[in-house]
Amino acid sequence: MIVGRALTSPLIRRERVFRGASMADISEFSIVTYERKPGCWRAAITRKDSAGPVVGGDKVRSVVTPDDYATESDAQFAAQKLIRKL
Repeated sequence: MIVGRALTSPLIRRERVFRGASMADISEFSIVTYERKPGCWRAAITRKDSAGPVVGGDKVRSVVTPDDYATESDAQFAAQKLIRKL
């Protein structure tokens, strides 16, 4: 078994799905904000089409912002920044 190949293959697949010739178009994604606990907001990002990377045989349907934010608008802005990085 080649360890390097096994570790890099999913990354290559993810780049093909999420990275195009240019920056991701925010209109291709849906953003849902939610209050995890009082004063701790996060946002979930989902592609509007059915494409998505496969991890361990399961299709990834959404990504959640990694940090909590004080306001809903801050979580929304963080999600938009995350989409731009894709």
